Amino acid sequence: MKPTADRPATAPSKADRLALHLRLAEVKQKLGDHAGAFDVVARAAQDSPAELELWDRLSVLANKTHR
Repeated sequence: MKPTADRPATAPSKADRLALHLRLAEVKQKLGDHAGAFDVVARAAQDSPAELELWDRLSVLANKTHR
């Protein structure tokens, strides 16, 4: 089964899930879906709260989406 926007949590490891979340957020941002990218990065930050890069990225997206 291929991971999708609805199933990134089915990746086998935490590192794999993080990579999938980051890739999905990147694609959503390139498509202009900043709100969608924010949601994906927020889920990733919940799954990996020690990853400071996620919080920085979430802050940038929060400014772009006024969240």
